[in-house]
Amino acid sequence: RLGDCDTSGFVNTIESRLTVLGFPCTVDNEFRSDTDTAVRAFQRSRSLTADGQVGPNTWAALTEGGIGD
Repeated sequence: RLGDCDTSGFVNTIESRLTVLGFPCTVDNEFRSDTDTAVRAFQRSRSLTADGQVGPNTWAALTEGGIGD
């Protein structure tokens, strides 16, 4: 969520995946406004609820089938 910081690498992974998939944001392990914007745009592109939270459905869409690898 917006404002979250992460030392275990999950936010970094989210930011990296978003960027590779064409939703660029700063990859810095901090869920800033540009990450929130990218998450919401990604969610809309996948017909998910655009709430800016990376829950199970958003996570699955970000990591499915090697898209963007």
